[in-house]
Parts: sequence; C-alpha cells; structure tokens
Amino acid sequence: CLMCNTRSAASAASVSDFANLVVWMKSHGGRVDPRIDISITKNGVRGATALSTIEKGTELLFCPWKLVIGSTGMQDQMQSGSGGIGMCEVVEMMANEIRQKSDSL
Repeated sequence: CLMCNTRSAASAASVSDFANLVVWMKSHGGRVDPRIDISITKNGVRGATALSTIEKGTELLFCPWKLVIGSTGMQDQMQSGSGGIGMCEVVEMMANEIRQKSDSL
C-alpha cells in the first residue's frame, strides 16, 4: 500500500490526479487494475485501496520501464555492481525515509 500524508485542499486534486495518471500510464503501455483506487482518510493519509475483492497474486499495476524515471531497464536496476545501487537498495532507502516521517530528508 502506498501511503503518505496530504493536506485537505490538495487531497481532492490528488484523487483526480490519480485518474489522470492511470489514463496516461495506459496510453503508454501501462496497466492498472480497475479494482484499485486512491483514497484519502479524514486524517489526510492517502493510500491504494481495493474497491472489491482481489485474488492473491493479481497484478495490480504494471509500469513499463520507459516510464520509470532514472531507469534503463530491469537488468540495470537489479544489479548494483561498480559501486552503484540496485533497485532493492533504492526501495530499502525509500522505506527508511518513509519510516522517519517528518525527520526524513
């Protein structure tokens, strides 16, 4: 589940922005399961929400590599050789920043 804090004024725009992002992603070869949406709680927490039952193992979202900023492909992302960092390290770094909340960068 993707989670972040938002302000109420920006919240409505964020929900409609998700719909625009879905249209754009699909027009460029991406896929988004129609049973997911972005919702925002009264506390301003935004996250992906299942609109109906989704079977375990179902692909919820597919983003082609050509749409990923800073990526040249799966092979490059999975390997960290030559002092670079791979996809797993990037995800771990992002998770650590999220856990820090307001103390994050």
